[in-house]
Parts: sequence; structure tokens; C-alpha cells
Amino acid sequence: MQTKEELILKLFSKKCSKTELRLLLEMIRENPTDTPPEVMDELFEQIKDSETVKEETFLRVWQKVADQTSDLQPKSNEVQLWRHRRLFLRIAASVALVIASFFIIQYYLSENWVVEQSVAGQIRTVSLPDGSLVTLNGNSTLRYPEDWSEHPIRTVQLEGEAYFKVRNFGDGTTKFQVMTSDLTVEVLGTSFNVVSWKEETSVFLEEGKVNVKLDNSADRQVNLNPGEVMRYSTRQQKLLPPKPVAKQLEVSWKQGILEFEETLLKDILHRLASPNNLTYTIMNEALSNRKFTLRIPTEDMEVALDVLSRLTGTKIDQIDNQLIIKERTPEPVEQE
Repeated sequence: MQTKEELILKLFSKKCSKTELRLLLEMIRENPTDTPPEVMDELFEQIKDSETVKEETFLRVWQKVADQTSDLQPKSNEVQLWRHRRLFLRIAASVALVIASFFIIQYYLSENWVVEQSVAGQIRTVSLPDGSLVTLNGNSTLRYPEDWSEHPIRTVQLEGEAYFKVRNFGDGTTKFQVMTSDLTVEVLGTSFNVVSWKEETSVFLEEGKVNVKLDNSADRQVNLNPGEVMRYSTRQQKLLPPKPVAKQLEVSWKQGILEFEETLLKDILHRLASPNNLTYTIMNEALSNRKFTLRIPTEDMEVALDVLSRLTGTKIDQIDNQLIIKERTPEPVEQE
């Protein structure tokens, strides 16, 4: 196999094949700390004209940049100009590896990728080319290359929630990684759950060993032990340290049940609403931060909402895909 240095030389000589560009990207993801920004710049310059790189990707990247670089604000005209000049990457050099994660996904999508999706409220199991099994929660999307033989790392991309049972080849080298918008989970063979909703990113390890890299940053890595969960607040960009948690609290959704222990109502609603493509509004802030221990069946949403309403003493109204939650007022006592 060619070394990273050899591939970089070919990159600047513009002699890298498509396979070599992909290999170099994966090598950089393996060890990002020693990669100069100009190498990332040149890589993106050579792949940015791909027809599969859509404008919404640039907007997502701009948001990532704006979140981490306070003096930057995305502007639509600059997004358009990026296709004709290198200003974007020069400005975003400090978060180049964050941007890399989006472009790697889009670059792969220019090849033959398989897309597996679950509709709202659906739980389905997908078998990957290597024999690994993935159970998708509702409203989730999984992407993976049609031919893994050309890739040095088995890579999938997840939006939503999924439980992975990864096949271990026993050679200690055949890696498997799950990419989300916030983190990358790297394993050799194990069982784990990944949540990647809009405001919540978490990884629960059932068995085996995983390494979680946040925003592809080498200095923000977490090793999980079996029975531990790691949570990351996308909105606050805050990483909570790993902590032990009961297995059923993280993976009971596979059996059509959500279990919670001393959990904020707003977090309960988030776990229930996201897989069903619902949004919610809690009318009372004190109610939002009230904690509950309960079990909710999720196969029938009408039943789920009725159970949640009764167990939390709330009134839940559904208008299209919006849930409105408020305190339940006591029924008036009839006077005799």
C-alpha cells in the first residue's frame, strides 16, 4: 500500500486516481493531527466539482464553521463564490477536518452507495455486505458503499438512530466506522447503539470496545467500556463524560418500548418524537424539567401518547406533526 506521504506528493502533482484520493482521505481521518490545511485545501479543490455535492451541503458546512468560529457568518453569495475560488477553505482552515467529514460522505456518494431508510414509526433490520446487522429506528437513514472490497475501512453514515451488531473478522485490522454529523465511532467488532438526531448525539456500548471521535478531532476522543453511554449536546457543543447505564434504557426501542429512569419530560418527548417525525412544544417550563420513571409502548403512537399523558399527568394535543403538551387541569367536581 502507498504511504500517506507518497499520496500527498501525487495529490499536488494532480496524479491521484479517484481510489487514491479516497484512500488519502481515509488516512487523514485515521491521523488528522499532522495534516497541513493546504493538503485539505488541495483535496477539496480536486473533488469539489462532483455533481453529487449539493448546495445544501455547503450550507450545513457553513453552519458548522459559524458554530465554531465566532467571527464568521455564512452568506449565500459566499457559498456560490466558493465554487469558483478557494476563499471558503482558507477561511475555514481552523475547522478543515469538520468540513472533511461532510465532503467525504458526498465524495463517496458519487460512487455506488446503498441507501437504507425507515419511515416514521418503523423499525427495520438491514444486513450489510460483511454480515453485520443494523436495526434502524424510525425516521432514520443508513448509507454504505455497494462494494466494500475497494475500501480499507468498512464505513457507514447514519442519520437518526440505529443498533449495530458488527461482524468481527478476528484479524485485529478490519475496521468498521459509523459516521454522523458530529462524531465517528470506530470498532473492530461489537454491539452498540448510536443516536444522531438534531439536538442529541449519543453512543451506548453493549459489548466489545469502541473509540468515539468528536468532529473528527484527535484531541476529543472517548473510549467506552461495555455498559457505558456517551452523550454530546449538539446545541451546546458539550460533551458529557461516559457513565454506566442500564441496557434496557438505551436499546429497548428495538422491542417497541421506550424505558426511562428519572428522565426530564423534554428528553422523553425528544426520544419519542424524533423516530416518528414529530415536533413538540411543552407549554410550561417547570413541566419540561420534571423527571419521570416510566415505560411507553411505541408501536401505536396514539396509544403511546395516551400512556405518556396518563403517567405524567399532562394533556397532549396533536395537530398534524406537532405535539402540544400542557399541565392537565383537574376535572371540576359536580355539585349535588
